[in-house]
Amino acid sequence: YQWLGAAQLFLFDGATFLFAAVSSSFIRLSSKAPKAEKSATQAFAAYARDTLEGFRYVRSRSGMALFLGVSAGINFLAMPVIVLLPFYVAETLRSDPAWYGFLLAALGGGSLLGYLLVGWMRLNGARRSRFMMAALLGTASLIAAVGTVRNPFVALTLFASVGVCIGFVNILIMTLIQVTTPDEMRGRTTS
Repeated sequence: YQWLGAAQLFLFDGATFLFAAVSSSFIRLSSKAPKAEKSATQAFAAYARDTLEGFRYVRSRSGMALFLGVSAGINFLAMPVIVLLPFYVAETLRSDPAWYGFLLAALGGGSLLGYLLVGWMRLNGARRSRFMMAALLGTASLIAAVGTVRNPFVALTLFASVGVCIGFVNILIMTLIQVTTPDEMRGRTTS
């Protein structure tokens, strides 16, 4: 923000949305549209039925409930780190507010690098499990290490490393869910 200014950042952000819109135009969807509900009561009943069907499916798949529970727990427990980050920057790192942005950028950049690395590495079976466990343990260890750091540059490196681990975990989890879940159940399973 300090280097480019708000106008250039908004322009870049708008360009990325335009790119996404153009990319989305190449997606071909099924011509089969879902049946429209007639009333709010029927819509709610259909929603409840679909939700229960999703819960039943998850329960019927060995390990999927635990897998999704761990995934949700990670996201739930990681959120306080982001919420408390401004206080960490001000009180622990004793840095100006720009470092809040630097740390978030390092986290996002690390995640992007993690996504790219997982796509580049061909992980299957036991190797995928080992990498996921290593990334989960790495995330926890690195976040704990961040709490002991007072140097903003070391914190920046740790946040980028946390991002790489989170990128690994997110891609591996979503890939496993997509590969093991039938198309008609995917939305009900992940939500």
